[in-house]
Amino acid sequence: DFAPRAHTTLLAKDSALALAMAAEAGLPPPPMGQAAAALFQQALAAGYGGDDDARLLSLMRAHLGAGG
Repeated sequence: DFAPRAHTTLLAKDSALALAMAAEAGLPPPPMGQAAAALFQQALAAGYGGDDDARLLSLMRAHLGAGG
């Protein structure tokens, strides 16, 4: 079920803002935050922006060769 509860678009925006705030504070970017932001961007590029973040599993499965 990919009905939106936590829109991928919103989470992509929030993760980008968090990385920007860390940079403004002079902190190194958190690796997990960078990975999450990159995955959200991939989801947006794949057209999943309006879907729930559970759709990220489709991307991860595709990257692992398990199908989508």
